[in-house]
Amino acid sequence: MGAIRLLSVPFFGHHGVSRAEREAGTLLELDVELDLDLAPAAASDQVRDTVNYMDIHEEVRAVVRDDRFNLLESLAATVADRLLARFDARRVTVRIRKMNLPLSGGRIEVELSREAGAHGGSGPGTRRAIAGRTTRRTADRTTARNAAKNQLRGTAR
Repeated sequence: MGAIRLLSVPFFGHHGVSRAEREAGTLLELDVELDLDLAPAAASDQVRDTVNYMDIHEEVRAVVRDDRFNLLESLAATVADRLLARFDARRVTVRIRKMNLPLSGGRIEVELSREAGAHGGSGPGTRRAIAGRTTRRTADRTTARNAAKNQLRGTAR
């Protein structure tokens, strides 16, 4: 058992709730972790016995570049599902940070994990969104979404 991780990889994509974000695009930073059996590669010292990190990078880049999503959660789910479908991973975790928020600075991070065979690869997974010190769990989704919309409109209290 082991993991291959790509950390803090920058990508540019056209994702966001507002039309302006989708048209102009935004800088995203992704971490991707694949839980794999690395014993064959460790024993053979051959790239054919592992998952080449360049292939992981290309798969992620294609999703971020070619697809369009309103929510980072949807983007993370698609990346995780594509990686699970292509590679023999037991679990995939994707963290996405949006670096240039339309707020007063800062960044937001969304984390989603999917396990092979769980929910047919299309279930809700495990989601956690972090904005500063605020953690939003699925149960608080509606409240957090409404607060974010109000803040973007400048009507937050």
